[in-house]
Amino acid sequence: MVLAIGFVSLLYGGAHQFWYPEQDWTPMDLLYALMVSLLLFVWYRVDSSERNFRRTYGLNVAMVAFSFMALIYYLFRSRGGRSGARATFVVVLGWLGCVALMGIGGTAVSVVQLVVPARSVTMLTIPSPRDELNADVPDLSVPWPKKTDGELCFGKTTVMALVDTSGNVKEIKVESSSGYGALDEAALGAVRRWHFTPVQRHGAPVESYFRVPINMVSSSMTASRFRAAPLPQ
Repeated sequence: MVLAIGFVSLLYGGAHQFWYPEQDWTPMDLLYALMVSLLLFVWYRVDSSERNFRRTYGLNVAMVAFSFMALIYYLFRSRGGRSGARATFVVVLGWLGCVALMGIGGTAVSVVQLVVPARSVTMLTIPSPRDELNADVPDLSVPWPKKTDGELCFGKTTVMALVDTSGNVKEIKVESSSGYGALDEAALGAVRRWHFTPVQRHGAPVESYFRVPINMVSSSMTASRFRAAPLPQ
């Protein structure tokens, strides 16, 4: 049981450093507390059976809800004063050992993270049009979608956007797919935020469709490559 709790503590320290570095309270803490409580309860059941100690409902609940305090109470009740004190001393030493193992696990993960370089992520960036209408619209940047074999997806998506009289996108859809849903969604997400110059009819702006081809075949895409063209009315 001691080895099991020590192993859990080591894993907890490493996992906490990997997923929640520099955070005090995390879901990992609750998971660790539950696992330790479960292991202590199993040990308590086995030990009390071997000693023919009569377990009560209240103590059973306390061993789950207040593991450490209930464990000390059980040690004194089942072993007497002198033996209970020795057992409590061993428990405190064990807890200090668990804390040390947490630190060892976290340190090991930190060292590995320093030695092993992080895998770079290729980003798909679709730049916004470089004009006054879109001066405040940020470029869309997402991790570049990959195929099942790990290769990057490439393709051309043609987006059809219905632009209202204010120049904002009212409706949007894929007219011609790249063959990869993730690329199509990236293209839709980019164009959806853009602003257009509305088509004029008889001196007044009208709703109109714009066709926007997004060619996602290079990591050095520029806004000038995406020419939005209004459809003939």
